[in-house]
Amino acid sequence: MDPFMLHGLIENGAPLLAWGGLALAGIAALGLVAALLDYAHRTVQRETAERIFAQCVAEHLDTLARNRDQKIHIDCYGVVDASEWCREAKYFIDKVIMPHLSDAQARVIRSDLNRYALHLLEKPVHRRCVAIAADCAFDPDMDGYAFERFCAGLLDRAGWTTEVTAASQDQGVDIIATRDGVRVAIQCKKYGGPVGNKAVQEASTARLHARCRHAAVVTNATFTRSASALAQSSSVLLLHYSDLARLDAILAGEQVA
Repeated sequence: MDPFMLHGLIENGAPLLAWGGLALAGIAALGLVAALLDYAHRTVQRETAERIFAQCVAEHLDTLARNRDQKIHIDCYGVVDASEWCREAKYFIDKVIMPHLSDAQARVIRSDLNRYALHLLEKPVHRRCVAIAADCAFDPDMDGYAFERFCAGLLDRAGWTTEVTAASQDQGVDIIATRDGVRVAIQCKKYGGPVGNKAVQEASTARLHARCRHAAVVTNATFTRSASALAQSSSVLLLHYSDLARLDAILAGEQVA
């Protein structure tokens, strides 16, 4: 080939090469823009999913805290069994949170479910459990009425619905606790010494007056021997306030410790 012709082709092809380079650069730029837009979209989806997740937890925080306390068990050896709570948390995520999410948002949560469950559910629920426990701490200086409210709080936390009666109208009933159709008439006694027969008699009468299935006397102290004998013959439960967290199990036949 004529060297001059080859030289002309090279010179004439230079603009083509330049345009080709610009086209490749444009394609790369479009790819970068698309990647940035995709990243921004995924970020919005993630932030929205996290916000909805946190809102659902906040809306049901007290119920979740109560369920966590009820469903985490520690046996006599100190071994913690959280399997029931883990199932409850999964149920909450599947049935309460996921229906509020779009498909894209749900994929975000499921892609790292353990991390979201830990940081957006378990941690705030645990903090609420600690706060409730602090609110429910026994104060030796509390008066009788404060003790009634304290006991009602423990029952509420254990899943019971409680009604604290007015002092002038209690007829021996300080608290009526209800759960799954079961009603319990409760007489609360904050004493500095053992509780005697009178409290047992009041609770037994209160059960009839309030039309409750069960009756109990709850105290921070102990009971006299005669009160224990009367309670056994009249089917009145004698409880320490720490027993209220497992009242349902006690009613089902578990022995009071």
